[in-house]
Amino acid sequence: MFERRRINKILSQYNQLDGDGQMEAIERLATFGNAPFPYILESLNRRQINLAEGKKIFTKLFYKEYLYDYIEMLSSSRSDLRGMLKEVLLKMAGHAAIPAYIQCFAHPEFTVRKAVSDLLSEVGNANIVPKIAGYTRHGLKDVSKNAIELLGKFGGNIAVQHLTSLLNEKDWWVRKKAVESICKINDPASIPSLVDLLKRERDPQIIKSLLDAFSIIGNEKVAPVVLPYLCDNDLIVRQKAVDVLGKFATAKHIPELMAFMSQADVNTRRCAVEVLNMIKDPKAGKVLIKCIKDSDWWVREIATDALSDISGKNINQLLVGLLSDEDENIRRSAVDYFNRVVYPPSFKPILKLLNDGDWWVREKAVTALGKLNNPEAIPYIMRHARDEEINLAIPDALVQFDHEKVVPSLAALLKNGERPVRLSTLKAISKVDHPDIIPHLRDAIADVDEEIAKMAAAILKDQKGKGFGWQDAI
Repeated sequence: MFERRRINKILSQYNQLDGDGQMEAIERLATFGNAPFPYILESLNRRQINLAEGKKIFTKLFYKEYLYDYIEMLSSSRSDLRGMLKEVLLKMAGHAAIPAYIQCFAHPEFTVRKAVSDLLSEVGNANIVPKIAGYTRHGLKDVSKNAIELLGKFGGNIAVQHLTSLLNEKDWWVRKKAVESICKINDPASIPSLVDLLKRERDPQIIKSLLDAFSIIGNEKVAPVVLPYLCDNDLIVRQKAVDVLGKFATAKHIPELMAFMSQADVNTRRCAVEVLNMIKDPKAGKVLIKCIKDSDWWVREIATDALSDISGKNINQLLVGLLSDEDENIRRSAVDYFNRVVYPPSFKPILKLLNDGDWWVREKAVTALGKLNNPEAIPYIMRHARDEEINLAIPDALVQFDHEKVVPSLAALLKNGERPVRLSTLKAISKVDHPDIIPHLRDAIADVDEEIAKMAAAILKDQKGKGFGWQDAI
């Protein structure tokens, strides 16, 4: 009783003391051994002493023989106090405290268990793996969780062997945490065990974790077991399967992906064509051209992307043939392909599409002709200047030709086009690098339409640095 009163008296006066007085108070507290610890915690809880001073006191009173007392104090309900005590332990005990932390790994108090796990994560190394491994099948779930996570952090052969053995546990939660930790270790030796688990696993959460693991540590061997998940009902599972196969599927998996393209389910076809896109192998060309004819727009779009990446003479010739297909969707995809791939022999077939019944095909044809840069197309394009469905695309297409050849056409659009066309033409003219456009811009500055006049003046001003006399035109 007398001892408790003396300790409390010292602590109650501590905040009123100067620096020397506080040092003397700590020295007096030290004479009581570890007895002051609960009273110091009580003062901190009452906020009679702030955390910074509490840290100073605990640091000064730290002795190796008090290590377990410090660990016991980690049962505090206040997270800030636990954090402060962990800082003291890290600074004062360091690696020497590892045996004590392991001994307290399954402490009766949850907060202590969590704290010592955190401390081991900071100061531990691969040497603790054999001792921690024994806790992975502990009766308390959080103890098992902490142990599994530490094995994943420190890794090594022993950790991998133990974690893969957990893949056979009945508790789905243990299997899931084991997969996540194996993923962190990133050891290819674990792949066969993970593949075997995916073959028999039914829990969707674990399947997702396995696919995440394969995305990080997988190789070509995981592709066969992942392929069936392109048909999964779960959107997230399908997308994760796509991600894995996009990394590890190869040309030899194309036949299986072809089989998926015959599935009635549109989501399966979408996933399969995405994988084909990521394989980027010319051998996939025939499959992808079939995908151009798919009823689903997304399948057609991804197939077009993929074909443009692996384009070659044979693919180009096949796509030219599709420009005249009876199905407007197929014509759309084919002309869109030639918006991405410049293939001169496609000029005449694309030119015919300017009269297509589908406005989208006509618009893409205009853009594709611009990229081909064949001046023979200019008068054909200009015949559609009054086509309200596509005429806004004409100015941007024209400026892709040699600028000298398109100045008259741009000038005609600027003077005679409807207001939206005239504005679109001015934006395109800002990219023209030829002096013949100057008089037409000067005329536009005097236009009755204030917005057109201002835009024309701004273009002249912005282009004054050109080398052919823009400054004289201002």
